[in-house]
Order: sequence, then structure tokens, then C-alpha cells
Amino acid sequence: MTDTEGFRGGGETDADQRGSAEAFGTSLASSGLLGLDVLAAKVAGRLHGAAPLDLVNMTVLDSDGYLTVRATEGNRTSHISGMRFAGDAGIGGLAVSLNRTVSVRDYSARRETRLFTDVMVVQEGIRGAAGIPIVVQNQPLGVLFMGRRSDENITSAEITVFEETSEAIGPLLLASLQWARGMEEARAGERQRLAAELHDDITPLLFSIGAAADLARRLLPADASALAQIASIESMASAAAARARAAVRSLAPVEASRLLDQRIRAAVDRFTARSSVSVSLATCGASVDLDPQTVDTLTAVVAESLNNVAKHAAGSSAVVSIVYGPRKVSVVVMDDGPGLPRDFRLRPITAPSVGEHYGLSSLTHRMALVGGSLDIGGNDDGGVTVRAELDPGTR
Repeated sequence: MTDTEGFRGGGETDADQRGSAEAFGTSLASSGLLGLDVLAAKVAGRLHGAAPLDLVNMTVLDSDGYLTVRATEGNRTSHISGMRFAGDAGIGGLAVSLNRTVSVRDYSARRETRLFTDVMVVQEGIRGAAGIPIVVQNQPLGVLFMGRRSDENITSAEITVFEETSEAIGPLLLASLQWARGMEEARAGERQRLAAELHDDITPLLFSIGAAADLARRLLPADASALAQIASIESMASAAAARARAAVRSLAPVEASRLLDQRIRAAVDRFTARSSVSVSLATCGASVDLDPQTVDTLTAVVAESLNNVAKHAAGSSAVVSIVYGPRKVSVVVMDDGPGLPRDFRLRPITAPSVGEHYGLSSLTHRMALVGGSLDIGGNDDGGVTVRAELDPGTR
């Protein structure tokens, strides 16, 4: 089999393939404006059905610079669907950064893919892979990904079909992204309007009711029945004010289910701004709501782990991953530095005294307080892996 015979049907030419991709794009356009997930599902389904490939993903570049897998075909596990990672990570991130197709024969051999080795190689069995950027007017919008589980190479003909499909769907993806972002801006504006109304009008009114009830309780004669009614008014006003404050918080732009992602990303950004250590960040699985104490603790694990990389593994790189599993949430920090000292031992401690700082040791205590655990050990790169894990259902 030649390189060009790997994808085509009998007698199909380059012009036939380009026409097929254009026809597919025209067919999608005739359906009207499609949501991102619907568009991605149609594209991934078409490519997977037309090619002898084991895995096809369509990944979209979000406004915050992250790539999100919007649709996948041929996957063995549920971990790929919804996977979210930094826009410069993996084959997809490399394709976006270089603005060209990136193809590898051995997925596990590339340094850029080590963040995804467990999911893509161990669980999915992927060997060869390629990422094709979706670009419109030099603006990167996403990536088409193909993977093969056998040792057979991905052919140039297969890549050509993906490239032509990428070109055909680019304008449709741009329109869907613009519509989605416009809708999100409209929702954010409405949330802000409601939050302002609650904060400026309703909350002060409830406070005034509570204050008036308190004044009445102090001025009126000591009538047990009246005092009981006034106490009830005070209690209801206080409860209503608390609910109003909670509503204002819930209307804030940051979604609770994305709070951990954003806090950890901010910690990584702060670290890279003052350090020469290269850090990649990825999120796997669907985000879940976590209480503020848990978010604070997991973010502290990342910050302290990165600080240790800067202190003890200068010149190395690190990978931070957030994994939302069926029952557990894990935050993992891996580096490729010199590893742990031979006499290293993580000493569990009780709560540190005021003003004392025990670094990672104190985090074992903090993780225990939120029902989790902290583990530190070596990894295959010779460096250190710090893993914090907890079951959000117990909080």
C-alpha cells in the first residue's frame, strides 16, 4: 500500500477529496448556525466514519486560551470527552502553536505529549497521531486530532483529508464561537445586572427591616408575645439577607464548578511570571463544585509544589494536571528534576503554630482537614510527583 492509498476509496483523486470536504462544509452550512458541541460531533463522526482511524477528536480553543475536546469518536474510555488543557500542550497545542499539522509515529516518545501519556497511551492504546489546526484568517480556532492504535503509520492522504475538512469547517466554527461568546457575554451582563440589583436594593432593604425590628424590640414594653414576633421578624430578615448575599455570589462571573481550574491556573501564571521553570497545565474530566476550603487547599498544593521545583530542580519543567474522576478529584504536579533526596521522608504534622511554615508537610494536615490525602514520590522522568486526592462527595 502506498502513502496515498491509505485513505481513498477506489479511484478517488485529490480533487475528489477536496470536493467531498467542501460538500460536507456546504451541507453543514445549510443546517444553519450550529452549537459548538453539535458541530464538533458532526465533524468527528464524519471523519471517523470515512477513515480507517481508531480515534478522532475535535478540539476547540476557548477564549481563555484552553483547548477543550468537544467531540470524540472511537474512544475506549470517558476521560477524553470534555478534556480541557492549556493551548500549548500536547499534539493539539503544538499544532496550534506552530500553526501547521503535527504528526508523530510514537505518541509516547514526544516530550510534548507526556502530560497525556496515561490517557492516550495506557488507556486508549494510541501509537501514531496527528493534529491539524483549524485556522481562519490566521486565527487559530481548534484542532482536528487523529490517532491509530496499530503500528501502521498515519498516511499523507489521511492528513490531507483532515486538512481539507479543517479548511471547509473553519468559517462555520468561527461563526459558532462568535455566537457562543456573544451568548455568554449576554448571560454575564444579565448576571451582573441581577447581582447589582440584589446588592444595591434588596440587601439594604432587608438590613433596614432587621434594624427596625431591633429598634422596636428595645423600645416596646416587655410583652412576651410582641417580643416573640419581633424576634421572628429579625430572624427572617437575617435569613433573607444571607440568601441574598449567597445569590449575589452565585451570580458572580466565575462558576463554582470552574473555580478550582481558574485558581490553579492563576497560581501557575503567577509562578511562571517569576520563574524560569516551564509549566504545562491540563484538566481532565467534567468540573465539579468544590467548597472554598478545598479549593484553597488544592491550590496551595500546586503553589508549594512549584516553589519546590524552583528551589530544588532549577532548569527543569513541570506538569500540573487536574483530574475529575467518577468519585475522586486529583491534583498532580510532576517535574523532571533530580528527584527526591535518598533520606527524604514526608513528616505528617499537626496544625502548625502561628507564623510557622512547614511547606508540603503542613499540607498533609490541610488535606486531611478536607478529607483528602497527599502523596509524594518519584516518577519515570527521574523527578518528583506530588499527588493530592479527595472525594468531593464526602465534603
